[in-house]
Order: sequence, then C-alpha cells, then structure tokens
Amino acid sequence: MKLSYTIQNWKALSWDALLKEASEARLSGIEIDDIEGTALQGKQGPANPELASNTRRLLSARKLTIPCVDMVMDLAASASSSEFSECLNLVLNLNIPNIGLH
Repeated sequence: MKLSYTIQNWKALSWDALLKEASEARLSGIEIDDIEGTALQGKQGPANPELASNTRRLLSARKLTIPCVDMVMDLAASASSSEFSECLNLVLNLNIPNIGLH
C-alpha cells in the first residue's frame, strides 16, 4: 500500500525537511496543499520551473512521489484562476497526476 502525507499543517518545515521526514517514515509521497506555502517558494523551491528536472531526480532518488497538489481557493471563485494556473504548471513540470479542487 502506498502512503503519503499532506504538508498542510507543516508550514514551518523546509522542502528538504519535508522530504527527509517522508523518507524516514518510509512513506511513498508528499501531497502538496498550498503552492504559495513557504516550503515551495523561493529560488530553490520545487515550484521553480527551472528546477523541475532536479526536483524530479531528488524525489526519485528518495523513492518519493507527489500524488496530488491541492488548491486552497474555491475553483468557482473568480480569483482562483491564477492559483489553478500555478497548480497546472506545477503538475505538468513535476509529472504530478492529480490536482485537488475545492
């Protein structure tokens, strides 16, 4: 059985720390809850399209996947189009199979 955890309430941890925790717990993956979260942002964050191939290699080396990216905003809200676009770009760059819609 594949098990993953969501980073929803782990806002204080860096991306590297999130990967380390998942690996040490022998989980299969990490579900991204908020693409605006501090763990994903910044020049070295996994949401950076320039680092997509590096992020995929890092996940593979740790035998981890990202099964889903969840939107925070309601898809019906007019302001959600930019968040959906960012989620779509992330799933395409990192080969993530699912987007969780609200």
